[in-house]
Amino acid sequence: MLLSVALLAIQYVRCGALYSCPNQCSSQGSCNQLYGTCSCYSGFTGSDCSQRKCAEGTPWFDVANSTDSAHIGAVECSNVGTCDRTTGICDCGILFEGASCDLLRCPSNDGDICSGRGTCLTMAEFAEAFDGNTSFVNTEYSLWDGSMIQGCVCDPPYFGFDCSLTACETGDDPGSILSDQECNARGTCDYTTGTCSCEDGYSSSSSEGANCAVKDNATLTATCPVSPATHRRSHGGTVMTGACSGRGFCDISDNDKSKYCQCHDGWTGYVCDERTCPTGRAWFDEATSLDTAHATAECSAMGTCDRNTGRCSCRRGFEGAACERMQCPSSNQEPCGGRGRCVTMREAATEAINTLGDPEPITYGSVPGFEGMAAWDADKIQGCSCFGSVRCASGRTTCNKVQILTRIYCEQAFEYRFADAHGPRKSRTGPNCMEWACASGDPVYNLGASTPEVQQVDCESGSDAGVRRANCVRTQDRHFVHHTDSLNSCRIPRSPSRSAAKQQNPLLAMPAPTQSRMPLKTC
Repeated sequence: MLLSVALLAIQYVRCGALYSCPNQCSSQGSCNQLYGTCSCYSGFTGSDCSQRKCAEGTPWFDVANSTDSAHIGAVECSNVGTCDRTTGICDCGILFEGASCDLLRCPSNDGDICSGRGTCLTMAEFAEAFDGNTSFVNTEYSLWDGSMIQGCVCDPPYFGFDCSLTACETGDDPGSILSDQECNARGTCDYTTGTCSCEDGYSSSSSEGANCAVKDNATLTATCPVSPATHRRSHGGTVMTGACSGRGFCDISDNDKSKYCQCHDGWTGYVCDERTCPTGRAWFDEATSLDTAHATAECSAMGTCDRNTGRCSCRRGFEGAACERMQCPSSNQEPCGGRGRCVTMREAATEAINTLGDPEPITYGSVPGFEGMAAWDADKIQGCSCFGSVRCASGRTTCNKVQILTRIYCEQAFEYRFADAHGPRKSRTGPNCMEWACASGDPVYNLGASTPEVQQVDCESGSDAGVRRANCVRTQDRHFVHHTDSLNSCRIPRSPSRSAAKQQNPLLAMPAPTQSRMPLKTC
């Protein structure tokens, strides 16, 4: 959603040494009459305190501030939601919830959380919830995501990231040395019903068909598993037949209690007729020891594996062959609204800048593989790098934020210009890059400042063409400038004819200051 920012025309009235505040701070802040600025009450923001602030939380997508260190501090709507300035409520989208969008929603089916077959817990809660039934390790998980990522802990016999699947019974294989095997290693489980399709010569001991525990000893000798004629699968147009479907190994010369299939890579199932799916670090799982989690899982525990194709069907909001990446926010069905690049946490760190605006890449994800818990999300969480914006390392400085500012005072005889939709600088911001970023700079009356702010600009024409100056452009040259520093506000020199500028920006109709830090009117 395009954020429409109301730029307020602010007039200061000087009576002795006192100034009035814009809009009397909307009765939602206190006025500092020495400088004519508002100090907003809790929950309000803006130069006149007319806007509501939204709840803050740990940012999901962040720029690292040092090696393998990110998700620092708190930002509005946790950097994934959009703040409604009229209500102070975050719009968290489809994946997140909570006042500050600081919680990953648990999956749901038809409105039922965890399909009505499990409990929604955070990573931290799951780590401490030892019961020997659904949780088997009693430990602690206190990393940044411990209280933010939620997932489903399914009630037996249900499983899956959303508890939508039903497991079959497990037991010993009556034809081999294998034990505790699904469908007794002699059948294929239908996870929609939790029933087994047994190999010829084997049957279930229950009326529900939940296992393949019974062997017909009168007619069957122990053999390597063979797909039942009525349930054979095809792959690439070829029906898979024979021992282990031709996709695994079984030692037929061994004794009768060792005949089971060892499947080739990419294949699974008791008779090797099912495909495996790609794996990745699990988004949600049980911690195995102190602050150790996110182990390898099919479809990254955020999707369902299609055993016929070997492809993951990912939960909405996740992508990749193994559902290993969180999608970037989108608008108009385009990532970042078509107004930015979708980057991972690792990529964002390489584009970090320092307080001077110079590139200063940071490494996020220094430990490769599954040993690096500190930055486990380096290649998994993505965010938008908006066109025209610069991302600063967290904790270093503030940039790329929408700010409602009053006018910036330059040297005598210079004027300002806001970077609005008609301005020379068009930057985007927001989780999905759908908001315009306003210009930024020192406040109108910079506390304690005795000189106007100094900015670096490059002249495009006139006698100073190609020259960098540490102040606003001289009026006698009457040429436009562009700024190389992202923190600068966009300005133009005062011109004798301002009608065109007034039409584009009504604020330019306001009287220009006659000297630094002077009010617009005196009395």
